[in-house]
Amino acid sequence: MLRSVFLTGVLLLFCGTAFGQDAATVARLRREVDELAQKLSAKRTETQDELRALRVERTELERQVRLERVRARTLDELAKKSVQSAAGAQSRLQAWIEPTRAALSATRRYVEASVPYRRTERLKLLDKISLDIVGPQPDPGRAVTRLWRFVEEEEAWATEIAIDQQAIELGGKKSLVQVIRLGAAILYFETPSGGLGWARRGEQGWGFELISSDTGRKIVAALFSAFKQNRRFGPTTLWLPSTNR
Repeated sequence: MLRSVFLTGVLLLFCGTAFGQDAATVARLRREVDELAQKLSAKRTETQDELRALRVERTELERQVRLERVRARTLDELAKKSVQSAAGAQSRLQAWIEPTRAALSATRRYVEASVPYRRTERLKLLDKISLDIVGPQPDPGRAVTRLWRFVEEEEAWATEIAIDQQAIELGGKKSLVQVIRLGAAILYFETPSGGLGWARRGEQGWGFELISSDTGRKIVAALFSAFKQNRRFGPTTLWLPSTNR
């Protein structure tokens, strides 16, 4: 009887101990499962976030690709229109070059035929203007604007009476003289030594010569004296190259 009770106690003690060990193992396993579940949930969330970011990035890339395609088509159309516009502009440009060249030639003939006041400088300016219609990129518009300004200046000084200095050729020698310009009609000069003369047009064109007439020298000397003393003068007698020497 006692042996039976003892065996029964031993079995219960063994079973209790085994049950306690199993419960601890189950609890540990449950914790591990919970931890793994949490890690799996976090990884799933991370993966879902990455997938959402990738989808957003793909959508943005697709949008940019569409924009680039639209931009490429737009640039292609603009390039075609630019070529057409350039061709039209080139045609209009060529249409203006010949009239501009003709206007420059006419202006040059006028300068060469007019009273020889600073003629070299005026012709050099026309040469510079003519450069606007030569070369690989002619600009007749700029040339016309500059030529118009030149003509306006010519018209302005053609109505002026002024004293100035310029270099002339007298007797085969260069000399810096004072000149009195009466518009675009008459040009008197005075040499550093006091010689008085005028620009006279002959068969070979314009030339400078001294005035041999005493009366002529007195008239021209009076003009230079009035200018140098800054005196006003009204109607006066002029010595005209076309009728006097």
